[in-house]
Amino acid sequence: MQDILAVELVVGVCAGVSLSAACGFRVFLPLLVVSIASHFFGFRVNADFEWIGSWVSIVSLATATIVEVAAYYLPCVDNLLDLINVPLAFVAGAVVMSGVLPDVHPYLKWSIAGLLGSSVAGLTQLATTIVRGASAATTAGAGNNVVSYSENVCATIFSIGAILIPLLAIVIVMIILCVLGSRAKRLAARVAKIAA
Repeated sequence: MQDILAVELVVGVCAGVSLSAACGFRVFLPLLVVSIASHFFGFRVNADFEWIGSWVSIVSLATATIVEVAAYYLPCVDNLLDLINVPLAFVAGAVVMSGVLPDVHPYLKWSIAGLLGSSVAGLTQLATTIVRGASAATTAGAGNNVVSYSENVCATIFSIGAILIPLLAIVIVMIILCVLGSRAKRLAARVAKIAA
């Protein structure tokens, strides 16, 4: 039982780090991906986070994501959004990290979420703010759309990857177990044949 919880905790932390980093690129996109994955594909979130799979959450987060993504393509608005999104990224990183961790003691969950989730999201957001500022200064804002596009791609890949990698890991483990089981069966048959 403890081993299962440890594995779930490691998988949750890995997924949470990826989702938190994605929150540093776009605050609402990772939450939308988790919402869709939870509602349509049965992605497991802990009991305190089950609200994210509701239709209200999906519609609200989809709207917020569209507005956020579109706003980053508007000159001057993108730099203003960076100022607003820095504190939001810290909060979103902690929230999404706490949601994908298994049901563990609240102190452990919020310690990991607060320290790791918010730190990863905040550092990612600060790095993108610096890159956007440098782009605005060197290209008079003309290069900011390229930065925004790159951030959207990274947020999408990190978010979807956080959902698929744990599932992919389970599939790989099942394939390995099937292969090992098949080989063990063949080996047992050979041993039985030699013994006979």
